[in-house]
Amino acid sequence: MADAIYDTEDETTVEKFLRESTVNKNKVAITTDLDKKYASIISKLGFKHQLCIFHTKKSLNKQLKTFKDKNRIFDEEYQECHKQLKMIKDLFDLNDYDEFKNEVQYLIYRKEDFHPVILQNNQKINHSTI
Repeated sequence: MADAIYDTEDETTVEKFLRESTVNKNKVAITTDLDKKYASIISKLGFKHQLCIFHTKKSLNKQLKTFKDKNRIFDEEYQECHKQLKMIKDLFDLNDYDEFKNEVQYLIYRKEDFHPVILQNNQKINHSTI
């Protein structure tokens, strides 16, 4: 983003770029990758910060892998968690609101079947996108 226009992409440059690029714009949300420097800048400018779908999925995969490594879970349990996580990630690819709503209701109905790490990640998604 800012690196295409400026020589450096530090926090000061990114803030300057975003401030100049959003003058007289409705302050709704800015979507970025996983670079941590964006969160404080975007918040300071009064926007919500969202991750793009690709990076949201990538972050969820990383969180599951980290959980596996920290807790030394067996492959069978990891595969089940991965399958459950895929069901949630597939929601991002739906283009029909009614289908999305039905799938979410189905997953909520089945939430007791989900591994605790998947439920925890789902709560993080809800808080970061609301």
